[in-house]
Amino acid sequence: MSAWGYAALLAIPLAAAALRCVRPWFALNAIVSLSCAAIVLAVRGAVSPLFFGLIVSVAADWFMAHKAGRTGWYLCGIGGFFAAHALFLWDVLLDASLAPLPFLAFALLAAGYGLYLARRILPRVSDARMRLAIVLYMLISAASLGFSLAAPGAARTLGLLCIVLSDTLIAESDFAGNRAAGLWILPTYFLCHILLALSAVVEKGM
Repeated sequence: MSAWGYAALLAIPLAAAALRCVRPWFALNAIVSLSCAAIVLAVRGAVSPLFFGLIVSVAADWFMAHKAGRTGWYLCGIGGFFAAHALFLWDVLLDASLAPLPFLAFALLAAGYGLYLARRILPRVSDARMRLAIVLYMLISAASLGFSLAAPGAARTLGLLCIVLSDTLIAESDFAGNRAAGLWILPTYFLCHILLALSAVVEKGM
């Protein structure tokens, strides 16, 4: 199949994402991520860290979707997405040039986001385990996004930026009391996975 043919398959996660935004069915979340993982597998012809990151995201997303009143499940969700980000970072490092730029980008992102968390989010989190999980997750997110700047493909960087934005919206909604932020959590999360799948298609020579 040509790269354009694989790109056409992105209509599947796009349709599932659009339907999920109006219907509260978790199965649609899974369809978005799993169809994106299937596209990555088909395009690359073998399993890869990106493929496994998308698969792990399904389990993590399940915990996050059912976390209400359950701190342990919330922590499992964060842990799952930490693992997904570690896999995304691994995938990035396979292509990245370890020049000074990604290290500088990581440092700036970690410092800026750390300041945001310290001033806006962490003072509102009473559970020490949750605070630690949030900080560790911020570091892996900053690393995957920062090092993506040294790898080819704007779609992958944009996808990782979208997941950071989605996570920020979750923090705003869950800890800072900004309920309006919750409206954009799913759209940015789905866009992340679709862009990551698109990045694999672009690699093929779209």
